[in-house]
Amino acid sequence: MKLLTLLLFLLPTMLPALGVLQPPLTPTFLFQSPPGLSGPHAQHLQRILPPCSLTETGGGCICTFPSPNLPPSFWAGIMLDSCSTRSLSLLYEGTLPSLTPRSLYEAIYSLPWPSPHLSDPSNGSYRTFSVTTTLLGDTRQLNNNAVTSRTVKDAIVDKIFSSSSSRPSVDVADPDVPLFLQVSSSGDVRLYLSLLGKASSHRLRSYRSPKVHAAALRPTTAALLLEGAGAALCAEAVRGGD
Repeated sequence: MKLLTLLLFLLPTMLPALGVLQPPLTPTFLFQSPPGLSGPHAQHLQRILPPCSLTETGGGCICTFPSPNLPPSFWAGIMLDSCSTRSLSLLYEGTLPSLTPRSLYEAIYSLPWPSPHLSDPSNGSYRTFSVTTTLLGDTRQLNNNAVTSRTVKDAIVDKIFSSSSSRPSVDVADPDVPLFLQVSSSGDVRLYLSLLGKASSHRLRSYRSPKVHAAALRPTTAALLLEGAGAALCAEAVRGGD
């Protein structure tokens, strides 16, 4: 009986609370890949980033560092990254008990907004932000990217307004703080922040004009093709004794 009572007391601390989003225990990043090139992309990241746990996913690579303190070489590697379509830092993650707009709203509203990312200490106001959503699989009542993004936006704005009576502005075109939400069919929710501070993907960074030829090769795809070809040529040279 005493053992059962102890287990019931410890169980809430041993299992993550459903519907509660929490920061990751260690720095975690999602580097999104061009379609079909996650393999060369992982090799590229291993070459430019300090040692980390790297996992390939359908849309890119998840990089987790063992220590909460990132080495300076990480930021140097980010500046050398020519292959990621987006580089995202994980802010919060958790599992929703039900995939409904209401449960998502409550989970986002419960977070400590305004975060340091949204606050602008220079003038005491708030930075502009945007929310981009990716729904993975059958997410039931969360079945529309735009509506889900609006739910997250409303939760953030309502939480800030409840404590300060002022509202941050949403700027979809060029926000100061681009947020990215991922929701899976299992109820896993992850909220990311762009490392480069732009909502558009990195593939646009080398474009000099908005008018681009329809057949133009994306720079990130070209960089990964060269990365893969270079690795193959080096392996062939080693096998040939050159």
